[in-house]
Amino acid sequence: MGRMTRQAACLAALTVPLVWAQPAGQQGDEPPAPARPRVEQQVDVHLLELPIVALDRRENPVTDLRADEIVVRLRGKRQRVAFLQPALSPERSLPAELSGVKLHVEAPGGAPSVRPPVQGDPRYLLLFVDVEHDGRLNRHRALEGAVRFVREQRRPDDYAAVISFDGEVHLETSFTNDPAAISEALASAYERSPSPSMTMRRRIEDLLRTLEECILDSDPRGAGQIANERCVRDLAVGYVEELKPQVRAWMDALSAVIQFAAGLDGQAVVLSISHGVATRPEMEFIEAVRAVFNNTDQVARMQISLDLSQDLQKELDELKLRALRAGVTLYFIDRTVRPPGLSGARRRSYYYAGFSPIEVAHEQPQRTSLELARATGGDLMITTDVGEGLRRALEVEAGRYLLGVYLDRPLKPKELDRLDVETTRKRTRIRRGLAAYRPPRKFNQIAGRFRFGQTKVLEPPRKGRFVPFVIEIPPRELGYEQASNAVTANLTLHLVVKTAEGRAVTASYHYLSHSYPLEVWRNREEEPLLVRGWLEAPDGDYRLVARVRNARNGRGGEFSTAIRVVSERKAP
Repeated sequence: MGRMTRQAACLAALTVPLVWAQPAGQQGDEPPAPARPRVEQQVDVHLLELPIVALDRRENPVTDLRADEIVVRLRGKRQRVAFLQPALSPERSLPAELSGVKLHVEAPGGAPSVRPPVQGDPRYLLLFVDVEHDGRLNRHRALEGAVRFVREQRRPDDYAAVISFDGEVHLETSFTNDPAAISEALASAYERSPSPSMTMRRRIEDLLRTLEECILDSDPRGAGQIANERCVRDLAVGYVEELKPQVRAWMDALSAVIQFAAGLDGQAVVLSISHGVATRPEMEFIEAVRAVFNNTDQVARMQISLDLSQDLQKELDELKLRALRAGVTLYFIDRTVRPPGLSGARRRSYYYAGFSPIEVAHEQPQRTSLELARATGGDLMITTDVGEGLRRALEVEAGRYLLGVYLDRPLKPKELDRLDVETTRKRTRIRRGLAAYRPPRKFNQIAGRFRFGQTKVLEPPRKGRFVPFVIEIPPRELGYEQASNAVTANLTLHLVVKTAEGRAVTASYHYLSHSYPLEVWRNREEEPLLVRGWLEAPDGDYRLVARVRNARNGRGGEFSTAIRVVSERKAP
């Protein structure tokens, strides 16, 4: 997949024709003057979208903000607000009989679904349990808190998936609204063991001992000077390069989570239970240097020159944009406790007071998580109670909006950061995320189709019909990629049952790894990908929507069909 720039300029342009009208001619015998040609002027208006969060003075979410209460300025000039869309859909009850709708898809990666009475459009929560970078003590309490959240604090209409990371990414369960299935998946995630690694305290202690080798032996305190700057610089490069694979593995795992959620037809929220990683590991190294050599001008100059993680920051910026384009909001719940500071002596004297490399090493991952979360409209929750952190995250989510702004020209990345967003409502403040141009989250129409089998009337007390179907998915439109002697794709399939008015009733989400032999592909002899399933529904008009996406390259589309269920007459 190609590299992306920090601010992707995918412009959604609106063309507005302006017509200059000619005044009506005067009355008289003179022949009318020949009509002037109409002059048309086209003005391109660029739509910018950015997530915002509205909070009151007590940090409670504001859920009823209106577009006319938002003021957006660029260098003092007011910009035109296009729309303000709340993240959480309003509660709208469906008829009680629709709670009997059942959907089953015979494809791997799915999960059981329970359909209680629906109060709002479904929201999709993705619980990312990062056992690799989570605290290793009291994991049973973390599990208890997460399960308590699922059973007591999650909306019944919220679908949830569980993905774990222990050095590798594992799908514990796909999206389901069955609390028992979600709880079981969380237990499976917490049973996984993290990769063996050195504790943060031990890592910093070893770093300090290594730095002492750069002290001038003839001076018991080094006179506050680094005797061998080359020694320290070499240690810095080695220290940062040793940590980079761990940082990249974490970002790759989070990217996989975002790609998994990108094929959803609906709002996606990633709740990451993780301490995260530091994308600027040289900062803890510099703090260790200060502890050994004091905060001299020499150390300050070295800090400026030791910018060793530009590549990691660029990859983090790409990750932000990937989440924004996928319509994913990120929240981080960090339950780790800061290790105690270092005390005791080094070989020649005590460490210089006022510097704490342990504290900096602990806080740097939190800074990365906060930067990533705030860019997408999310936040960082620091609490030892995972259930409370998850609850607070969704509380903030209730005050999140997507703000659309019309601009007369595309802005450069630095200009995007200068947009000021305020509200005229008293005692309310706006926290904005990362601004980005992007097209609307619409999937192209692809040439897939549904084929229906023989239906049958359901046995009492159930009402309606049993409707079997086959989904035909055309592979050529999804961008299969060559791998050895085959072409492969990692596909997400989101099948949604909607009412005739467009309200979602139930859904099934699947992650498929699929391939064709290379020779068959080259000869264009491949058959469509077939996925079987069935629907049980009471009488009424419905629409089946299939949304397919290649998680590797983002290519995909959707297709749909109307279906009428009539139990007393012939099958639909």
